[in-house]
Amino acid sequence: MTITVNRPGDINAALSKASKTIKDRGGFFSGDEKSGRFGGRGVEGGYTVDSHSIVVLINKKPLIFPPQAVESYVRDFFKCA
Repeated sequence: MTITVNRPGDINAALSKASKTIKDRGGFFSGDEKSGRFGGRGVEGGYTVDSHSIVVLINKKPLIFPPQAVESYVRDFFKCA
């Protein structure tokens, strides 16, 4: 499953927010302004950043999580507050 999120103006702030939110919920997050990996609650994936977007690839998700729910969470994690 691939999700493309518009790149926020301050990519470092967006990644810091994503990292904090995911870690606060018991997950892991590692990466920088170019690429990284994350996971938690049965969802695992990675991201790459280009000049216009953050491309997120979900590698693993529980069957009971609808794709729309995963996409909603991912979009929320990677947007700036």
